[in-house]
Order: sequence, then structure tokens, then C-alpha cells
Amino acid sequence: MNQIQQRVAQFISAFPPFDLLPEAALSDVAQSIDVVYAAANDYLFRENDVPLNHFFVVRKGSVRIISNNVLIDQCDEGDVFGVRVLLANDRYLADAEVEENAVLYCIPAERFKQIMTDNPQVANYFISGFASGKSLPQTPFRILSSAPAPSTFMSGVQVINGNCDVVHCAPSTTIKAAALAMMEKGVGSIVIVDKQGCPLGIITDKDLRNKVATGLVSIDEPASKIMSAPVITVLNQLSQTDYLVEMLAHRVHHLCITNDGTASSPITGMITEHDLLLQQGNNPALILKEVDRAQSIDRLIALRKQVSLLLRKHIDENMPVEVTMRLATAITERITQKVIEMAMDDIGQAPVSFCWLALGSLGRGEQILQTDQDHALVYQEGDHQDYFLRLAKEVSSLLERLGHPKDPADVSAENPKWCLTLNAWKAQFTKWIETPDPDSILHTTIFLDFRPVYGNRDLANELRQHIFNVQTKAEWFTTLLARDALQTPSPLSFFRNLVVERSGEYKDRFDIKLRVLLPLVDCARVMAIDQKIDAVHTPTRYMLLAQRMPNRATLMESAAEATNFIIRLKAESGFSNNDGGRYIEPKHLNKLNRQMLRTIFSTLDDLQQMVKSHFQTDRL
Repeated sequence: MNQIQQRVAQFISAFPPFDLLPEAALSDVAQSIDVVYAAANDYLFRENDVPLNHFFVVRKGSVRIISNNVLIDQCDEGDVFGVRVLLANDRYLADAEVEENAVLYCIPAERFKQIMTDNPQVANYFISGFASGKSLPQTPFRILSSAPAPSTFMSGVQVINGNCDVVHCAPSTTIKAAALAMMEKGVGSIVIVDKQGCPLGIITDKDLRNKVATGLVSIDEPASKIMSAPVITVLNQLSQTDYLVEMLAHRVHHLCITNDGTASSPITGMITEHDLLLQQGNNPALILKEVDRAQSIDRLIALRKQVSLLLRKHIDENMPVEVTMRLATAITERITQKVIEMAMDDIGQAPVSFCWLALGSLGRGEQILQTDQDHALVYQEGDHQDYFLRLAKEVSSLLERLGHPKDPADVSAENPKWCLTLNAWKAQFTKWIETPDPDSILHTTIFLDFRPVYGNRDLANELRQHIFNVQTKAEWFTTLLARDALQTPSPLSFFRNLVVERSGEYKDRFDIKLRVLLPLVDCARVMAIDQKIDAVHTPTRYMLLAQRMPNRATLMESAAEATNFIIRLKAESGFSNNDGGRYIEPKHLNKLNRQMLRTIFSTLDDLQQMVKSHFQTDRL
């Protein structure tokens, strides 16, 4: 192939069905292609026309497929259209009108029919396509078929490790001492072991209820008096199903893991029925209970990984993204609460009441992926900053171990500027709002969307009420905030002139957070302030705005749907690439996502135009 044909082959290989072709067939197609230019408003074919001897692939520009003056489809880069008539020997059933100046690849029908004969998977792809001159779906079957199937408990072939932190005691230990050990560790069982550490029996909450609480056995008796024996022992790293079968066969709820799987070797771990339920990854209530029971940061790290699997499963199985966001927020907040409690156990209890504030996506209740830490702290009056900075430093370090990197901009409660008394916070917001400058606007966009996570929520509520009171008196503040919200123009030219990163780690990727999500968030925030709406969750803000602004209800509802879609797309990207999901590769977007993005860009453009007009930002 010459250089032009190589570029053609490279381009079409990124799109179905050409990505199904072996290299030799791909080369054959590239050599047969004619490249043509079509001007806007040209017609490539009309309804009822006799078919051409080729079909089309859009290289640049866009083409509209229209039937009876109704837009059926819009074809952009990589889309294939005009195929059906060649396969069915029929006439075109729609018009193909060039919407924007286009470069098209024309692929000869006869040449490609032979390729389909040699490659049945490509023929299957086309046969499943649209029934007229419309474009074909962008998502190939092999991608659809590779989507993870919903997992069920009984299909649990996943290998799991037992809990290595097993609470145990000697046979002579008193029942009272054994029960106190269970209470201290927050567990529901204790294993009785001999001097070599081999399991002899087990005491569970049920044994304490049935044998001790009833008065049948004194708490001063040895533990061996009420233990259940023998224990059922197994090897470590078996599958969920293996462990479940053992429990069902022996009618027990606990399995002791030993070195060789027998009771004659030392115990190394334990598997409970509760552990197996938790391993399903689809029971958030159990995860929350496990977080409450966690006694170490290592246990929280393991649970945090389980949470990520649960949330990824929600995204993969197309659960409503609002449900996933609420679930992620609830669990992340519970983990944060537990981390704060662990930190205070280490450094001592707080001298005065305080409230830990989540900021950013967690503050708005929109976090699904693990992201940078964004938090602040407000406390009652007094000279106690040293303690709270120490607490914040400990909490930040633990959150970092849990997979939440520290914010590079130092938006953190361990920063003395963001760890303040209630009155100091009030004074800070008053200054930002009444005498705004670029730094003040930046800070307010960060700190306005706070959510109380731990501690005295009255402090957070009082601060929010103060902010509301100051805002209503600051005439220019919302206008400046509106102008800031318009700094990123809507990317309406996304599919023709995509602004991607030009170098570095994210070269040729599109920043979906900066160019789409943040403008949606910023517009919602400034309009919510203007309409005196207290909510911070972006989709909720838009839905409440739809009620307050009935003449703009359709736009606000569309903006809420757009925000949910972008958050889902960001999560999908993040889980696929094991990163924050901020950058997406345009060539990997399927047809549906590209059509949705086009609609979202139009919605964002209308939204920004409305904000510009409503707040008269041009007068500044």
C-alpha cells in the first residue's frame, strides 16, 4: 500500500465492521476506496434512486439521512451508510444530504461482497444493520457479547481469601473473657484453640444467647463448656461455591481455615456466611455494616475495593446512574466517617464540636469513581486549630491509603486556610461574596458545594444560612459567578474539530470533565443561587429549576439528563481505563454515545446562552 492507502486503512480499522477484518482484507478494502469531496447541502442519493455501485464511510463532516422530511439518522466520522440497497438489490428508501462539507470514502460493492463472503462476521454485521440507506450501528456484536453478564451468588467461582484476623482464646479462658474479646473486636464468634493454635471449637453469638444469657451456664465457666465442636476446617483460597457447599453440607455458618485444611494444623483464617454474602458485591447494606464493624484501615481498604467492584457492576449492568451516585455517596461518606473516628481514637477526642465538610463531586453527591480528596472543616469558637489540623492530617493520610489522592491544589482541611471556626468561615464567605475578585470567584465555586459528612451538622447549616443571607445582598456576585460559568464554550464542533490534548499522557483524548461536566455544574450552581435553591446535587438543581422556571423547564430537564449521562460516561471510562475517567478517546465512542453527546453539546450551548442573557454578562 502507498502512504494514502495506509492512512485510509488505519482510519477505517478503528470502526466496525472494518475492525473485524484481518490485515490482508483491510488492505484490500483500502486499495479499492475512492476518496470524494461533497459540499454542504449536496445530495449523495435520493429516495427511490437506483443504487450506486458503492456505499459510503464518512471520513470528515456529517451526512443527514432523511425520509419524508423526517431526520432518521445523522452520520459522522466512521459511520457507514448506503449499504442495504446493495445487499437487497433495491432502491434507496431515504435521502442522504450532506450537512457539513464532507470527505467520504466510497467502497465498491462488488469488491466488498467478496470480502463479506470470506469474512462471515462482517456479513452478519451488515445483515443486522438498518433497513434502508441509513447508517449502521456503531457497536459491533463482539463488543456487545463481551459485556459482563450479571453475576449471581450461585455462580460464584471467584477465589476468595479468608479473614486472617481471627479472634481466638484457650479452652480455659472464661466465657466472660471470651465474650469481652468478641465485643472489643466487633465480631460474632471466637475460636477455641490448643497450645499449637489448632482449632478445637467455636463460640458464636448464638451460643452466648442460648447457653449463657438464659442462665444455663455461668459466665465464669471455661469457654470449652459452651463451644461447638468439632469445627469444620478448609483450605484457603477456595471458590465461593466450595465454601458454600461445605456450609450447607455441615449446616454451619463458620469455616476455619488451617494450613493443611484439617483440624490438626494451626488456624490461619475464617470464612463466614456473612463473608460469602459480602463477596457477591450486590448487597450495599452488608458493606455498610462491614464498614461500621471495621477495626483497621486494612479492612477498610479491602471494603473500598469491594465498593469499586459493586459500583462497576452497577455501571456495567446499566443501573440508573442516580441510584449509583446515591449508593456511592452513602458508602463513601460512611467510610469517611469511620476514618475520622479511627483518627480520633489515635489522637484523642475533639475539644469542641466540629463538622467535616466534603467538597467537589462528593460534596455534590456525584462521585462514583475514587477521586482526589476535597474537604474542609468548621469548628466551634476557641483556639483549637492545632488539634483540628492534626486530625485533618491523620484523616487525609488514611484517605490516601484508601485510594483517594491528596488534592494537588491543597483544597484540604489540613490546610490552615480551610480549617476554621464558624465565625472565621462566615467572615471568609462574606469577603468572597461582597468584594469578589477572580480568586474569590474560584474559591466560591469550590466551597459553595459543601456537604456535611461528620460531626455537628448545625455548624454546616448555620454557615449555609449565612452564605444565603450574604448572597441575597450582593448584587454583582451572581453576575460574576455567571461569567465564570461561561469560560468554557460548549464543544459544538466536537465531531469535526475536536479539541483534544496535543501531548503528554492524555494525547488525542477529550477532556470530558473540563469541557462538558464542569460547565453543566457551574451553570446549575449560579442559577440555583439566583433562584434561592438550597440543593447542591447538580441534576436535582436542574429539576428544581425546571419547577421554578416553567418557561425553561424542557431545557432544565434536558440539562439534568445530560449531567447524568456525562457522569455515567465518565464512570465507564474510568472503570475501563482504571483512572479518573476524565479523558475519553473519541475513536472508542460508539454510535449511541456520539449521538447523545451531540445532543448534550447543543443543550449546553442553549444553557450557556440562557445564562449569558439572564445575567447580562456582556455588561461586565
